[in-house]
Amino acid sequence: MGRVARIVLCVIVIGVVIQSVINTPLLINVGLCIGMLLLSLWRDWCLYVALVFLSATNTVLHTSVPIAAPAREAVFSGTVISEQPYETYVQLLLHIDHVRIGKRTMQFGETVLFYAQTDETCLGRHLLVRGRIKNARYGRRPHVLSGRIIATTSTASIIGGIQSAVNQFIHHVLGAVLAPVHADIAASLILGGSGRVGRDVRDAFSRAGVLHILAVSGLHVGFVAVFVGLLLLFVPLSLRMKFMLTMLVLLLYAAVTGFRPSVCRATVMAFLFGFAVLIQRNVKPLHIVNITAIAFLIVNPFALFNLSTQLSFAAVYGIVILFPLCNEKVVRHVHNRFVRRILTIMAISFSAQAFVSPLLAYYFHRLPTCAIISNCVIVPLVSVAVFLLFLCLGVGALSLVGAHLVAFLVSIILDAVTAISSVFANLPFSTITLYISPVLFAPFYLLFFRSTRKTAIFMLICILILASLGALPRYTMIIQSSNTTSITTHDNSTVVVTREKKNGNVQAFLQRHHIREIDCLVAPQGCRLSAERFCRLPDVLHVKRIGVGSLNFEIGNDVLMRYGMLQIPLLSDDAYDSLNEPRVTYTITDGARAYRFHAPQYGSVIDQMLVDVRLVCGKILFLF
Repeated sequence: MGRVARIVLCVIVIGVVIQSVINTPLLINVGLCIGMLLLSLWRDWCLYVALVFLSATNTVLHTSVPIAAPAREAVFSGTVISEQPYETYVQLLLHIDHVRIGKRTMQFGETVLFYAQTDETCLGRHLLVRGRIKNARYGRRPHVLSGRIIATTSTASIIGGIQSAVNQFIHHVLGAVLAPVHADIAASLILGGSGRVGRDVRDAFSRAGVLHILAVSGLHVGFVAVFVGLLLLFVPLSLRMKFMLTMLVLLLYAAVTGFRPSVCRATVMAFLFGFAVLIQRNVKPLHIVNITAIAFLIVNPFALFNLSTQLSFAAVYGIVILFPLCNEKVVRHVHNRFVRRILTIMAISFSAQAFVSPLLAYYFHRLPTCAIISNCVIVPLVSVAVFLLFLCLGVGALSLVGAHLVAFLVSIILDAVTAISSVFANLPFSTITLYISPVLFAPFYLLFFRSTRKTAIFMLICILILASLGALPRYTMIIQSSNTTSITTHDNSTVVVTREKKNGNVQAFLQRHHIREIDCLVAPQGCRLSAERFCRLPDVLHVKRIGVGSLNFEIGNDVLMRYGMLQIPLLSDDAYDSLNEPRVTYTITDGARAYRFHAPQYGSVIDQMLVDVRLVCGKILFLF
């Protein structure tokens, strides 16, 4: 069972990745899937190939299809199924059921993103929004609803009503018994979402390596299961009925948190572990995680590209793979009970951190160095705080006076957590800055398995050889977005051309592509980016010609770059129209030939891995 689950998980991932790159039409995927299913009657391996095309078909069905947006504003009616709070706004996932244009009312079954300027919780509530639909920037994202809320009512669905009532109760009790700063942290601990807390507190948690405490996960699901188990302990029901009631409560808790990936993952794993106990089967934790990952990808293939899902599963895989090794080699040989418990916490933290660190380095470009030690101190305190918060909510349902007494202890613990996090965050070298190519992730994770260790070493050697070959030819790299272009020559001279007037947007572009020093900057007047040479972007009536090494630029309303025998428009209106706004165009050229491809502007680790592979292959092409 374990080997089959691993193979099925791999082929599903391969199908999602292939479809995301090639974008094969639905009918072709279905035809290939049926053909391989027929061939599987003669060859067993054809069944796995059929699963690849079946996964690709599922990916096509989940891709957002462009819609014809109405020319004028309409009134959209829908229910909030998920919310993600931030400092100045709330990101809502809204399931639209009806749209009213003028006097006409039409059904509109679509899930969209809506950004609301509100301090109130909207989860589970029914909204009327006046605005327009904007098509998704790329197929993995839902369409965006832009407008304003004109009415808020309670929903008619049972789940929506429970979501709304429980969320409002939690915010009411926490707001009544805790200070605003503590209430925000407490709401994040119970409902998830680091956006609720202030930027300073969030940055301190991040630098200390404990930001994960604000993500609802297996710890919270475990506490809910324990509470339900204690309540049902003396109830005369069969074990199966108690299991079903516990899972029902866990499902409701997942709904209350907005079906966050980490909560859904922990709930599915709890169901599989509990079901294995009921049928008296001894199942390895790794098999449970694999089956849970398969379920996630079947329900939503694009979960593979979701940061929360990646971090959640990476941490769990690290714990189930590395912790048994750490426990066998080190922890179980310690006889002192107190020291053994401390080492157990450190081993769990190290196991999770080892698998999460590459993702943190890619997405945030910094890695906490003291996370293993800080988690030993902070995680036990947070566990007590979460337990007291659930107790506070339970007591608050009966009496706010009793909830105040529990909240006093919660405030002390939260102050201690914040203070300890600040101490770790302010330590020298508490975080280090890293830029790691995602191509190295696959061999890194394979190194932890004895059966794949030789393959991982072979992959690392191949990657080093290919990277060395890619560095041999003389080429110029051009990275183009809608408003900003960077050109890096073979002698590492960097030219940045932008029409952006906001420095923050240009800095984000440079940071995203690991550009630290600029030799020549062509930008509007007032741009405060540091560069050895600055050229002002002229108005329509003037044209400038500048040279940077072997590059020649003609700068006017359009920007044209001449390199060798090629002329490449950088910020021309034609190039701007041909580029889809969320995409980035990568061009590798030696002055005679050019290799070009597109990639999402805000891609996931999988997207960046594919970009790195394409870049290396493009550079090697210039050797021939």
